[in-house]
Amino acid sequence: MTSIKFYGGVNEIGGNRILVEDGDTRIFLDFGMSFSKHAMFFEEYLKLRYSSTGMKDLLKLKMLHYVDGIYRKDLLCLIGKEPHSEPSIDEVLL
Repeated sequence: MTSIKFYGGVNEIGGNRILVEDGDTRIFLDFGMSFSKHAMFFEEYLKLRYSSTGMKDLLKLKMLHYVDGIYRKDLLCLIGKEPHSEPSIDEVLL
């Protein structure tokens, strides 16, 4: 059975993150940024840190959802998650 899970982009502009699953196949469509959530925390003079720390910030602020199998192993260690042995997502289409 095919299932579709929306992690963002519903009732908002931007922020599309859609997981499509069919049997053992998992495909992530898009990985957009939520403009409304971004505006809640950041402005012209207050910007996101673009480093591994930035990912940790985005997860903590719930601007990114943690989905097992899509993040790099070195970044998982920085956010306190155990690295996965194999990715659980087959493709990410942006």
